Amino acid sequence: MQQKEFKTIEEQLTILKSRGLNIIDEEDFKNFLLNNNYYRISGYTLSLRKNDTFDKNITSSDIIDIYNCDAEMRNVLFEAIAKVECRIKSIFAYTYSMITKDPYDYKNINNYCIEPYKIKPNNKDYAKITAQRYNTFYKIIGKVDKVKSQDEKYELYLKHYKDKYDDKLPLWIYVELMTFSDIT
Repeated sequence: MQQKEFKTIEEQLTILKSRGLNIIDEEDFKNFLLNNNYYRISGYTLSLRKNDTFDKNITSSDIIDIYNCDAEMRNVLFEAIAKVECRIKSIFAYTYSMITKDPYDYKNINNYCIEPYKIKPNNKDYAKITAQRYNTFYKIIGKVDKVKSQDEKYELYLKHYKDKYDDKLPLWIYVELMTFSDIT
């Protein structure tokens, strides 16, 4: 298989020009290529070209505008998703702790199951469901404990809790180390 060769920014610019891209401000576009990676940018141009030739009126400014619009939209979505994740974690930790009255009940392996109503010893899938429960538990707890050990030197809330209390975290603190996927 043929390998791609390294291309300088000037060579990348030459390739784009040879494909019909109208470069408005060469220095500005060189900086854009340097800061955003040619192959990343090339994905944004797929709908602007056919057979590696740009449509007639496409300019470097069009590509920059599309890229910036996408980046802005990603930032807006990320901010909204981060707020939703924070709320779900908070509500989950509060509700779960209120119901169980035990801030460490999340460490109880019996609470981990996709379909708890099916867990009956006479169920034909009992072994499979039990294995699934154990896998889910160890996957989540192991992953989160690893994050905790990496973060406890840097995250002030973890350091504070460990210094003032102990290393065993209640759910409302532990949940901050969990991903949205862990919560679900």
